[in-house]
Amino acid sequence: MDNLSEIMNVEILLANKENKISYNKILTKADAVFKIMYMTDDSRINTVNATIPVMGFIDMQDVNEDNICDVSYELKNIVVKPNNVEEHSVHVEAEIEIFCFVYKKQEINMIQDMYSKTMELTYNQKSVKVIKEKEEINEIFNLRKQERIEEIRQNKIYDVEVRPTIISNQVEDGKVVYQGEINLVFVYAEENTSRINVKTLVEPFDFTVTSQSITKRSKIETSVEMSKKDFVLMPDNSIDIKTDLNFKLNVIKECEIKLIESVNETETKNKESFSIIIYYAKVGDTLWNIAKRFGSTVDEIVKVNSIENPDLIMPGEQLFIPR
Repeated sequence: MDNLSEIMNVEILLANKENKISYNKILTKADAVFKIMYMTDDSRINTVNATIPVMGFIDMQDVNEDNICDVSYELKNIVVKPNNVEEHSVHVEAEIEIFCFVYKKQEINMIQDMYSKTMELTYNQKSVKVIKEKEEINEIFNLRKQERIEEIRQNKIYDVEVRPTIISNQVEDGKVVYQGEINLVFVYAEENTSRINVKTLVEPFDFTVTSQSITKRSKIETSVEMSKKDFVLMPDNSIDIKTDLNFKLNVIKECEIKLIESVNETETKNKESFSIIIYYAKVGDTLWNIAKRFGSTVDEIVKVNSIENPDLIMPGEQLFIPR
């Protein structure tokens, strides 16, 4: 019922984000939560809140329910303006850009090593980084504190802006330790005046996220969003602060492999006259390396020596190598 005179501040948060994958499409849903502070024509300051559902489809060829999907949102091009005074309403436009990354998990056979029993081969290799594992972890950090701010006392608090910042993080086996700070910007009424003022309070925090999937070599991407804020003036002039931060961690395990890029054949190998070699295994030997060295095959060595587990050979073990 207020006659709006001026819009003073607009806060927009995206909450309750969800996404669902169907064939060739990704459905994204969220709630755009608007909080608008305004001044009336009789110089009072009020706020109005509204929640507007946001939904959209992203077309992506061959995406399906078995894929891993990362979706992030960016708020752009906001327009907020009062409508006619008689309408007692505010016009809102907000453009939300959605970024979607999809990961497909599959087994791929890649040639990392090769040899010929009859030809001399040379080849070039290239190093390739691949993602072996990927996991998303969500944890909530709760700030519960009472602070006394002399400037505010029992004056009315119109709004509090929460700005979390991660200063550092340390990745260890089984956990990530975060250090950061939360900037709280209080907008309040000055005592015995009609003016408003601003007071900033900085709250440092330490937060640890634990998970067995985290190792020192993990690549971790972290995003922090505010999920709850509540500020109450207490009778003793202190402010009861309740703020929840949602930590979203993308834990990625990478590895580097060498792949054969090109192969060249040279002259024919000189064949030895003998057909069997007796070899004693050394530390670090594998049947593949032994077969490659002597121009045999893993299957032939396994068969001749009646080996039960081709992946396990002991140093000093006697092996007959057919040629």
